[in-house]
This record gives sequence, C-alpha cells and structure tokens, in this order.
Amino acid sequence: MESGAQGSGLDRPQSRANSRARGNDALILIGLMAAAFSVAIAYMDGLTFPFLMDEDDYWDQTLEFISDWPPSLQLLRTYGEPMTPLSFFYWGAVELSLGLGVPGLRLSCLVLSVAALLLIGRRANSPGRRALLCAVGLLLYPYWVPLSLLIYTDMPAVFLSMLGLFLYARGRSIASAAAFVLAIATRQYMITVPLSLLAAELMPAMFSRAPLRWERVIPLVAASSSLAGWVIFFGGLGPSPGLDVYPTHLDALIDFSPVYGLYMLSCVGAYFVVPEFALFRRWRDPWPFELSFRNISVGVGLLVAFASLGLPGSDVAMGPLNRSVVTLLPVELPGAIREVVRIVIFAALAWLTCVRFRHLDVVFWLLLSRGLLMTVSWEGWEKYHMVLLASLWYLRSLSELDKPLELFGLDARLDREANATSVEPSQAA
Repeated sequence: MESGAQGSGLDRPQSRANSRARGNDALILIGLMAAAFSVAIAYMDGLTFPFLMDEDDYWDQTLEFISDWPPSLQLLRTYGEPMTPLSFFYWGAVELSLGLGVPGLRLSCLVLSVAALLLIGRRANSPGRRALLCAVGLLLYPYWVPLSLLIYTDMPAVFLSMLGLFLYARGRSIASAAAFVLAIATRQYMITVPLSLLAAELMPAMFSRAPLRWERVIPLVAASSSLAGWVIFFGGLGPSPGLDVYPTHLDALIDFSPVYGLYMLSCVGAYFVVPEFALFRRWRDPWPFELSFRNISVGVGLLVAFASLGLPGSDVAMGPLNRSVVTLLPVELPGAIREVVRIVIFAALAWLTCVRFRHLDVVFWLLLSRGLLMTVSWEGWEKYHMVLLASLWYLRSLSELDKPLELFGLDARLDREANATSVEPSQAA
C-alpha cells in the first residue's frame, strides 16, 4: 500500500504537467485557427462577398430544396446537380433555422472546417505536439481555408469522412459506418475512404491468414454499398438533369486520363510529404528517401510515365501547384525546356510520395483508390484531393503511417498511454 501511495503521489505532478500541456496545445490550435480564418474573412471583407464560382448554383439548389421542404422523392431524383444531396439538406436546415442567407451557409461550412481540424488536433497530449503540427499541416493546404468560407459541398463531405475515420480509429465501427454513409450521401467519391479501410482489413487475412475482424468488415461493406443504393435510386451515378448540366463528368469516364492519377501523387508530395518533412524535422531521423536502387528505379519509372503521358497544358489551371510551377519558370526558357522542367518537378514530387509510402497498408489503398478515381476525372483539380490529405494528416496525428503490419484502431489506447507517461519531443516523428 505504501508503494502504491508513493506511485500515486509521484504521478500527480506528471498528470498536472500533461494537463497543462494539453491546455497549452489546445490554446495554440485555437489561436492558429482564429488567426487563419480571421485573416481570410478580413481579406474577403466578411462573409457577404459576391458569389464565387459555383456558389450561386449551390445556393439556388438549396432554395429549391427549401421551397419543397422536406424535398419530395421526385425532386431528389431530378435536381440539377450531379452530386448526392445531403449538403443541400444541411444547408436547407441551416437556412430554415437561422435565416441568415448566404453568410449563414458560409458560416456553417466554417464550423465544419473547425470541427474537422479539432478531430485531428484533439490529441493535443500527443508526443512533441504531433497532433497540433498535423492540424497546422492541413491548414497549410491551399484549398482548406478558402473552402471553409464558401458554399461548396467539399467541406461537409470531408468533415463526415473525417468523422468516420475518427470513429473507426476508436473502434466504433457502426457509428463510423454511419458517418461514411452520410459522407457518400454528400459526395459520391467519398467512397474511397471506407473502401480503403475495407481493403486494409482484408489484406492481412489474405496474405497471413490472420482472422478477419468481422465487427469492422461488415459495417465497412455496408457503408461502401450505400453508393449502390444511390445509383439505383438515381438510375445512374447522379440525378440525370444534374449530370446533363456537366457532360464532361460522364465523358471523363470514357476518356481515361492516367496523367491525373500521377499528378495526384505530385500533389500529395507537395501538400503532405514536404510539409511533414519540415514540420516534423524528419532529416534528424532515419527516413526512406535514400538513393537506393529501388528508389532510383521508381524515379526513372515516374519520369518515363510523365514524359510518355504528357502533362496537361501549362495554361490548365489545375490548382496552385501547377500555377506556381508555371509562374516560377523563367519565360526566357524555350517551350520544350520549360515542359521538361515541369515534368522533372512533378515527377520528383510524385517520387517523394512513392518512397514515403512504400508499404501495403491503409495509405496505399487511399492513394490507389484516389489515383484510380482521378484517371476518370474531368480534370486534375487539386481541390479533389482534400479528403485524401485530411485523412493522411489524421493518420499522421495517430502516428499510424509507418506501421505496415498493424491496422490502426489504437486511438483510445494512445490517449491512455499519453496520460500515463511523458514522451520527449524528439520522439514525435
């Protein structure tokens, strides 16, 4: 009893120190979010700025849902957008509840953005402020803050996918599946997250005869199958009028553009691997970027692939990465040399992704599913990678990116360990 009492007494300062660290990290994260979003809102002169890009279409669609509230089955089959309808339900409910108009809908997306960041940064007691740095890494993604202030379906869909991943990591399989069902009901392509988790669950059983965790597999199968329900309901991938408005979406399914899948790897290199390298100072630790025969072979293969497939024209605005490369290249360079330099830059970024994620784990399936989806995308818009990058930063916050033989699901255990012990910041990476 005396020994136990002593241990309890010794643990109290430790617990108080951990509590202070958690509080400090939480304040830092809240401060960073407040600063980033305040600057963005000030730059846009509040939330009352004119419609940008597709915002007016999404606002009009929300009003149509409100005018026939709750929307009839006929309206749900014939509305004029190609994506599944949950965002318009959400915005309709916000408008009916608050009546704030366009600023209210933009504010609702900002709330979901903050909630998604908190799902990553909530483990503020992680070693070396790992979770805090991961939230910062996601904030650095150039589409995160803008899409937090726009009436776009991406943020509701990404938040629900993040919620599903969060619940899955805590072993709440049914609740996780429900979140994934809602994410797919917001944007069809969110199916890539539960499908990737399902593949990661099945692979150990196929290659090592490990027992299947049916309590996880069955909910993931159910969640992924929900897309089939929407296809049956719509009689296609989306409402026919909505698909007719955007014929390029269906044409892309036939045209097949593998270069967009390769460009996705370049975007992950630019928006995850490079920021992770800087934020976590990976140069201090063993790292996978050595010039081994395998890695050199991967680099040569990527160069050949990019050169063979050809990049979209330099005038194609796929996103900040492509625009930055085009802008930074000297205009005095001949066109052929500029194109060669572009290929080398994008191949190098894709190489960073390939050598960073070299294992047959959940990240492999996330990259593969996203890459395959991009090959049938109408363009290689960097915005489409938001759910992938958010998933990678969340997995990084759990320190689960480098465990090829162990499926994650350890968030609760990690919380207990972090509360019970202290870890030096040098072990964060």
